[in-house]
Amino acid sequence: MGAMMFKWLKRAAEKREKKARERRNHPRLNSLIDVVYKMPDKSGPGVISLAKDVSASGMKLLTQKNLKLDTLLDIKIDLPKQEGLVSALGKVVWYKRRGGIGIKFLMIRPKDEDRHMEFIDKNLKEQKDKVQA
Repeated sequence: MGAMMFKWLKRAAEKREKKARERRNHPRLNSLIDVVYKMPDKSGPGVISLAKDVSASGMKLLTQKNLKLDTLLDIKIDLPKQEGLVSALGKVVWYKRRGGIGIKFLMIRPKDEDRHMEFIDKNLKEQKDKVQA
């Protein structure tokens, strides 16, 4: 009975993951990236965190902070091997109690948008090449 339950749970998880991929409009880069975020109306240095599954339209923020849905965040993304930070305004669109928060980008500073997309495209290609090798 335990093995059958495990198989059923595994299939259910795979179906959920497939549906989530189908809902996404942009491919996600499965990489950990340093970010700093804060609410736009707050002063101070912000909270240092990591982002995962970064795309053109959003990211998963790994944090233990409790942020409510629709909370606006000023986000600074530190793209590895590039100078300067990418500045974005994002909104919390989902959260999980174990540390995952979904962020939808509302705006990326125009001068940063090209660098952000080039970084994602380049690294997605590298990840794909590694899988095929």
